[in-house]
Amino acid sequence: MPSAVGVFEESFELVKKNYVKFLELYIIVTFILFVAILLALFLAIGLGLFASIAASGSSSSGIGAGLTVFLIVVLIIAFLTEPIFIGAYYSMALQALKGKISVTYALNQAVSKYVQLLWTLFLESLVFIVIDVIIFSPLLFALPGFISASSSYVVGSGPAPAGVLSFVGLLIMVVILYFIVTVLLSPLFFEAVPLVMIEGTDGTKAIRESIKIGETRFWSVLGLIVLMVIVAFMIGLAQGAIVGVANLANKFLGTTVDFVLGLLVGSFVGGWTSTLPIIFYRDFLGIKAKPANRAR
Repeated sequence: MPSAVGVFEESFELVKKNYVKFLELYIIVTFILFVAILLALFLAIGLGLFASIAASGSSSSGIGAGLTVFLIVVLIIAFLTEPIFIGAYYSMALQALKGKISVTYALNQAVSKYVQLLWTLFLESLVFIVIDVIIFSPLLFALPGFISASSSYVVGSGPAPAGVLSFVGLLIMVVILYFIVTVLLSPLFFEAVPLVMIEGTDGTKAIRESIKIGETRFWSVLGLIVLMVIVAFMIGLAQGAIVGVANLANKFLGTTVDFVLGLLVGSFVGGWTSTLPIIFYRDFLGIKAKPANRAR
């Protein structure tokens, strides 16, 4: 059975050994996103101002229209580029296991599997969106009663109306349920996107295989995810503390430290979280093959 701690430690060492290459990929990704978002900003503001002036002869409302277009364009850019960047990281992890890494090759591999990656990410997101709608839908039915009860209530004037208390109680229950369902489903989808890069499978097959692995090694995968979340949270706290201290000394220093640490930490976390499922899948295949080897 793959050990979550063993996979965690091997992944850490693998990224540490190849850190410069992961940093190189992260810098390239950051630069591409920065340029794309900057172009989207100029395009959106220009379109917003043009549409506003054409409609009313005034540019006063153009900024709002431009920012709306900008947000939409940024979301589209994020959605369309995410498969390439995620695929490149998994390709880097695969190369790291073989002892030779090429950032160009990783990006080319991600581009060549772009459709499969996009489809897999879309299906995975769709599953969680449907689940979110189902879980949070009771709040929509309870919302009118909450609004009616809270409209005439003044905080501190006395006990909260029953409608407010019931809505708050329902909200707490829904959030707890959402957390439980998300935790229980995460192991089932842990290998979905990595399988596209490992096996070249399409979205539906990758998700089916990931669910099989998650069901067979549920607690190992869950332990790995929990460790990953805890360590990532601790790294985030440490990074925030360092930036906070730098900000107290000097705002410019704080901004500089924030940017540099963002690159250094982001590249490490990105490489580390991408190698975890790759190493786990390798160990999982090794375990599946053992009974057949013994039979021979």
